[in-house]
Amino acid sequence: MLNRQREAIYSDRRHILEGDDLHDRVQKFLTDVVSEVVDEHTASSTSDEWDLDALWAELKTLYPVSITIDEVLSEAGSKGSLRVKALKEEVLSDARIAYQRREDELGSPPCASSSAASCSR
Repeated sequence: MLNRQREAIYSDRRHILEGDDLHDRVQKFLTDVVSEVVDEHTASSTSDEWDLDALWAELKTLYPVSITIDEVLSEAGSKGSLRVKALKEEVLSDARIAYQRREDELGSPPCASSSAASCSR
């Protein structure tokens, strides 16, 4: 398990150093992680049983959450009307906005539009 993780990290590092665009890979990772976290916290049979406070606490360890539980519930109409798919869409949209905001703050990564050879000069 650790060996596979190490290989994945080295592979990503190699792609970054070579100037590859990892946007699609990051978006897939973001989708997978958010989906998994939401699934873990919505495993109960009904939305009335979901611990949204715990979900939000875990999401905040992953990214700067900018939507509130109340906003999501307001959009759904009530906690009992909230569905997993809608919850995932709201949280994923928020996470993508946070990622884009951070990407804009940092600007383009060095060498993103150039070859690795010109980057190493």
